Order: sequence, then structure tokens, then C-alpha cells
Amino acid sequence: MKALLALLILSMGVYAQALPALNDYAKFEVVVTEKAIQMSAVEELRLVDYDKPTNVYLLEQKVSVGSEQSTENFGIKADELLTDQNLKSVVQMCKLGHGVNEKVSVKSEQVESCRFEVKNTEASGYRWYAVVPFGIIKEELTLKNGTKIKKQMVDYTFGK
Repeated sequence: MKALLALLILSMGVYAQALPALNDYAKFEVVVTEKAIQMSAVEELRLVDYDKPTNVYLLEQKVSVGSEQSTENFGIKADELLTDQNLKSVVQMCKLGHGVNEKVSVKSEQVESCRFEVKNTEASGYRWYAVVPFGIIKEELTLKNGTKIKKQMVDYTFGK
């Protein structure tokens, strides 16, 4: 459980947050495969507070593995968050950025996204960006140590 939580928290560091509004919500099904062991989890993200003087949002991350649940809170500066216009531009100009336009199923809808290859010192794989809360709708990553992480958004709501 602790290893899975650590991996999910690590993956939060590479998120492109989007559409900052209180109560933005996203729910992901996550599968982590390490060696021959596979673990499934549910990750939920919600912007729960905003501190105007410091311009910082409070992000609540809940991770459930079986009957166990963990909740963490992170402060994120508003100027580090992408806007819906930024994400619309990413999806519209996807091919110019060497991405691939693809539709991703979330709930009962097909969401237009842009798939980019990820290659850095921590992970490689693919990440799909779309105009959804938190910007990332899907990712398939292999960490440097060989651990594989697959995330798929299964639900979202825009805050107000």
C-alpha cells in the first residue's frame, strides 16, 4: 500500500493541473505493475480550497486500494495551473507539437485529447491531455525502475 501511495504521489509531480476552480474533480482507475505484482487503485482529485492572499489552491488527493484509503493535501500556486484555453490550444494544435489526436472514453462520452510521448529521467511512456479538470485524462508510464503505471479517468466534474 505504501509503495503504491508513493508512486501515485510521485506521479502527481508530473501532472499538468488544469481549469482551476473550486471543486474541480477527477477520478482515475489506476493499475500499478511492479515485477509480477499488480495492484489496482482508485485516485480522486479535488480542489477543495483557495487562499486568495497567497494565490494557492489546496488539492485533496484520495487513494483507495481495496478497503484502505489515504488522503493527502497539496498546495498548488494558481500560476502553475493550466487554463481551459491552454488545453484547448494543446488539443487543437496537437500535431504541431508532435502529438496524436485521439478520443478517450470517460463515462459515456468520447473526449478529444492529444497523446504525447513522455521521456524524462523518471519515466517514459504516453500521456493524454484534454480539456478536463487537471488536464490529464490518461497515462501509461514506465518508471526508471521498471514499474508500470496506467491511469484512466473514469469520472470528472468542473468546479465553479
